[in-house]
Amino acid sequence: MTGTHRCARTGIGSPRAAATSRTHRLHSVASVGSVGSVASTADGGAATVLLLLLTPALFALAGLVLDGGTHLAARQRAADLAEQAARAGADQLDTSGLRSTAQPLLDTTWATTAACRYVRTMEPDATCTATIRPAAGTQELQVRVRTVTPTALLGLIGINTLHTDALGSAQAVTGIRTTLPQEGP
Repeated sequence: MTGTHRCARTGIGSPRAAATSRTHRLHSVASVGSVGSVASTADGGAATVLLLLLTPALFALAGLVLDGGTHLAARQRAADLAEQAARAGADQLDTSGLRSTAQPLLDTTWATTAACRYVRTMEPDATCTATIRPAAGTQELQVRVRTVTPTALLGLIGINTLHTDALGSAQAVTGIRTTLPQEGP
């Protein structure tokens, strides 16, 4: 008989007895399932511990990727800035020296001032140092630029800024100078 249960005392089938028996079987199956879920909870705890241990490393890696890319871009920007500032300073020729010696000499004060003014105009937070050095038959203006870039994610591990140094140089020349490359055999 399906759906009925016979009473042991009377031998009569009763739908209520069958429902009770079915409910008992469902509780038995549920208790077996809950034992299995206890085992899977222990595995979930291990995964949680692993995740907690790896989270700082993952944030550090993301910080290196994001802030590293930002630092590379800032480095290129600082190099461009230093080169452009050196060119701006190298335009400041000493005209009286040029007329008397026919050599392109820089006006020291104006050249260094123009180079650092260019840096301050383009990047107000950057620092600039300009020096003039002798070069082959002329002078060379060297400009050192230092910039500071704030970090986005590396600040979580205590690295709040990244410093970038760049050096650019330009020579004082007059006229048009070209050199032809040597051709090989």
